[in-house]
Amino acid sequence: MTKKIRRLRSKDLQRVFSEALWKNVEIKEHTVNEHFVVDVHLTEDMLITALSIGARIQQYDVEKAFTPIIGASYKQDIIGVEGVFAVACYICGNWLKALDYIKIELGSDSGDLKLKGHLIDVKTRSKKWHDILMMPKKQWVNRKYDFYIGCNIIAEDWVRIWGYISREDFEKNGKWDDFGHGDTLCIPFNELNNIGELKQLNKCA
Repeated sequence: MTKKIRRLRSKDLQRVFSEALWKNVEIKEHTVNEHFVVDVHLTEDMLITALSIGARIQQYDVEKAFTPIIGASYKQDIIGVEGVFAVACYICGNWLKALDYIKIELGSDSGDLKLKGHLIDVKTRSKKWHDILMMPKKQWVNRKYDFYIGCNIIAEDWVRIWGYISREDFEKNGKWDDFGHGDTLCIPFNELNNIGELKQLNKCA
């Protein structure tokens, strides 16, 4: 019996040799109503990876009969991963290097990114008009992160990063509201700090 040898497709190898795999991520810095934002275009590789991880998160939750604080679906889990990828890619300036800082732990919400000792939670809203960073009270009390980042999906393959806020400032400046799932700490996206500051603070080597 002849053993088959797995060979990489030449087009895939070419993307590695040309560095296109990590250089083809388009990033646009601009302002929306005088607020600095960053738009990140998700490549096909990023979308497929987010699809696989997001689907696995949902599959795991179903298998373990885990009930999230906010009811999640396959779509929401995938979008959440897309937001994390966009932020990590922008902060690190390199898609492959960004993978070193992404935290994917099934059954545990210990943060989405870990950069230079800081735990970061990325909140990604699914619509272009969703413009509020929200943290349910149960998550706020039980899961303490250093920074929170607000994003939303502005097109099928584009994520907009609105900015970040420290836990201390979120507690000080956020407002409590009820969106159908209990007390939730909220702050509008346009009140978040410039994400470029966090990029400098956590500049990847």
